[in-house]
Amino acid sequence: MKALIISEDEKVYSTLDTILKEAAYDTIIYKWLLKALDNIEEIQPDLIVVSSSEYPRHWKTLVQFVKSGIGGDNVSIYLYEPTPVSAEDEEKARILGVTGCFSDFEDFKKLLTPLVNNP
Repeated sequence: MKALIISEDEKVYSTLDTILKEAAYDTIIYKWLLKALDNIEEIQPDLIVVSSSEYPRHWKTLVQFVKSGIGGDNVSIYLYEPTPVSAEDEEKARILGVTGCFSDFEDFKKLLTPLVNNP
């Protein structure tokens, strides 16, 4: 299973990398969202984690692009936001088909557990 992490913050992507590797994912890290977007078709990730606070305007484009089928089938997409996601962004994420939002890495582990147990 492949996971794509998109964040410029070394603390964020290194923590996510550790969590995902412990869950048996091969990880690919991009610091630039547009470069990740350009390579999604080749990567075909099973899971994507994007830092929505670092890319407040572009995460929606990424989600729509992936959900169009270009990024693969049944890709799980998670938004990381260091402060809880606003109700407006949470609603946008739900409408766009985002799998989950989290602001705490322990919460992400809990969101990830059902995927690992039922691949």
